[in-house]
Amino acid sequence: MKSSTKPNRKTSNPPSFQVTDLKLPCTPIDEVRLAINDYGQVVGTMAGSPIIGSEQAFLWQPKSKNAITGTLYTLPPPQIPPPQPTSYAVAINGNGCITGYIKDVNRKMAQAIWTPDKPNTVPTAPPQLINPDKSFDPTYFFNNPYGGINDLGRVASNEYDPSRKSVRAVFYDGKIHELAPNFWGARAINSNSQVVGHSSAPYPMGAQAVRWIPDPATIGHVGFYKYFLEEVPLYYRAQAGAAWDVNDQGDAVVGANVPDGADAVFSPHVIIWKQSNTVIDFTEGLDTQLHTPAGSPRQAFGINNHGCVVGTVNSRAFLYQYLSDLAYDLNDCIAANKFVLGKATAINAIGQIAATGAVNGNVPAGFLLTPS
Repeated sequence: MKSSTKPNRKTSNPPSFQVTDLKLPCTPIDEVRLAINDYGQVVGTMAGSPIIGSEQAFLWQPKSKNAITGTLYTLPPPQIPPPQPTSYAVAINGNGCITGYIKDVNRKMAQAIWTPDKPNTVPTAPPQLINPDKSFDPTYFFNNPYGGINDLGRVASNEYDPSRKSVRAVFYDGKIHELAPNFWGARAINSNSQVVGHSSAPYPMGAQAVRWIPDPATIGHVGFYKYFLEEVPLYYRAQAGAAWDVNDQGDAVVGANVPDGADAVFSPHVIIWKQSNTVIDFTEGLDTQLHTPAGSPRQAFGINNHGCVVGTVNSRAFLYQYLSDLAYDLNDCIAANKFVLGKATAINAIGQIAATGAVNGNVPAGFLLTPS
């Protein structure tokens, strides 16, 4: 395994954040992470919407770029016969284009793209359905409620393949095509159209973190790409591995169950998988700095271009800063004690964070954290 040296840890005061309660009228769906772009727009999915009685994709629109105040909107439904379908929003690009999924009453699902009339405004038109005739078993969807869209409008997503009775990762640039035969779950895409997620692997290994790298010479040919499918270094090809996000440098955040100690007990690790194929395992530093027991449940979900990583450990949202090798419990970085931040799922270029948790201890909520 290639390894990489961590930067020297520097002491500093914890960062401070202002918290915006997104005021969701219904519970955010935990399986579908909140996403944020560099404008400060936040997307996600609510359960039990009073509008249609089922899951509903939403957009929180800031009053201005990176503002801490804004308005919540439900995304327009597609133009299909009633009753209204269920919708899910999973990603938003820098221009405010949103990608997600639509599920109709016949349990058919399609990838959807909501496009605003002007950049970073609220979409008013129905979404474009990429593959409306594709049958999709929702059971498989909730194992893969992921996807991404970059600023070029290229989408990485997942669809059910009935011939395999499994999900496959696909790429859309005006035409749908399969990313790679054993790439089962696309989770994010960067500005260079690199896609990360997980592949299939024989038992007992389970899913493995992978990075799909297109050949720049073929990137302009719609529907045709030469590519290289890169697996995370050998030691981290453990159990239930997956890459959750990738920044524009090609650095990905990965979660994997890795054997610890002489008894080789598997425990969850969080790592940065560098574009150079080196690995930064910050699990021990995270546990030491946040005083969490070894082997605690943990997962990293997002990374920005500055190497800042967000996620959850022991049901507490964290921020890890790679350049200083410092980790913070985000609950210690806010003044409002009525909020509990359980999971940080995305971080943008200026350090704004999308997170979920609770208000007053037990009311599920979505939040925007803005550096102050």
